[in-house]
Amino acid sequence: MSEQDFRERMLSAIEDLKRTTERIEGRMERIDDRTDNRLTAVEKDVSGLRDDVKRMIERVEEKIDNRFATAEKGVSELRGDVRWIRGKLEGR
Repeated sequence: MSEQDFRERMLSAIEDLKRTTERIEGRMERIDDRTDNRLTAVEKDVSGLRDDVKRMIERVEEKIDNRFATAEKGVSELRGDVRWIRGKLEGR
């Protein structure tokens, strides 16, 4: 093998390595972009789920508040009825 052949093979091998490196870097960039896109989608989904959970909690709290208000009203009416009955029994 002559020195010229050796240099050509070395230059060819170096060019092959450069092309391979560029292909690998391109793949890595595409994978990184896809990963970023998927992460963004997941973050968006999680944010939506948090909003859904917040709304559900607010609805449950509203229902609880309404039931407590109804119970308080019922207790108040019972107290009034008890006073009225007591008054009647005591002759007022």
